[in-house]
Amino acid sequence: MAVTYELAKHRPDEIYLSTVVQLELYYGAYKSSRKEQNLAKLERFFLRFYLLTKILQKLLE
Repeated sequence: MAVTYELAKHRPDEIYLSTVVQLELYYGAYKSSRKEQNLAKLERFFLRFYLLTKILQKLLE
């Protein structure tokens, strides 16, 4: 998978995921036949990277 290959080239602390990317991935998980499994995978996946949504929330506090 090309995305996995590209992500593997970088350390997780070098990668920022936008809110749009996060929501697109959630959308795909919700539409899948294995919704619960894919949502659990996403939660683990998101722990590895900086999420711009979280950064923005901290800035607004």
